[in-house]
Amino acid sequence: MRTIILIIVLTALQFSLKAQVTEEYINSDPCMLFPSKYKRLSDSISKTPIDEISAIYIREYFRNQFLDFRMTETPGIPDSIKTYPTDIIGYTHYKNPKKVMLPDSINNLDLDMEVTMNRWPLDKPLPGFFLIEKEKNRFIHRNYYRKPHVIEKDVTLDIYDSLYLFDRYFLIYYYNWTNEYRGEETYNISGNLHYNTGHTEQWEKYICSDNWMMYARAAMYGVKEMPEWFSMGKENNIL
Repeated sequence: MRTIILIIVLTALQFSLKAQVTEEYINSDPCMLFPSKYKRLSDSISKTPIDEISAIYIREYFRNQFLDFRMTETPGIPDSIKTYPTDIIGYTHYKNPKKVMLPDSINNLDLDMEVTMNRWPLDKPLPGFFLIEKEKNRFIHRNYYRKPHVIEKDVTLDIYDSLYLFDRYFLIYYYNWTNEYRGEETYNISGNLHYNTGHTEQWEKYICSDNWMMYARAAMYGVKEMPEWFSMGKENNIL
């Protein structure tokens, strides 16, 4: 008797769960983790400015990742310039990309890379996702000891730009899980950067379907809204 009751309860629960998976449910949340809360969460995120400490950290992270990608992936840069000699087989010890990719006159400075930063997606942002946009490779050195802050260096560089198409937009995930300056979790999601993903991370709670992964990757091409046809048909039939 208990078995029959259990089967009835489980069957009812299954139908109840299926009933909750409405079109609004699916369209409102990428992975159906918090459908009823997603709109409220997005509204809250949209109204929350990016705090200054996070903005500084993300810009510094992006600058380093951008220069590292250019150094390691650009053909024609000799190993003798970008790596240190080593006797360890299969191990490559890369130099600081700032030292390699920037002129001697500025590579010792604490440089900001001039970019704009917005939460992503723009209409209903997810926690921790930031869309970075740059027009050129502009590097700025600000004197923070003087108020107002004074720009002491302002340099725009061509860093093998002709070899890299679609180099304006980049999607980065940043989560300060300690609410302090240290303890950040940061990953490259889209753009001409190394993708340090591949195992379960915090960001995968939100971008965990094929459609949303393609949407995230398409950010580098200037796609800022979820394409309508992504929500048409079954999840995996569009690949």
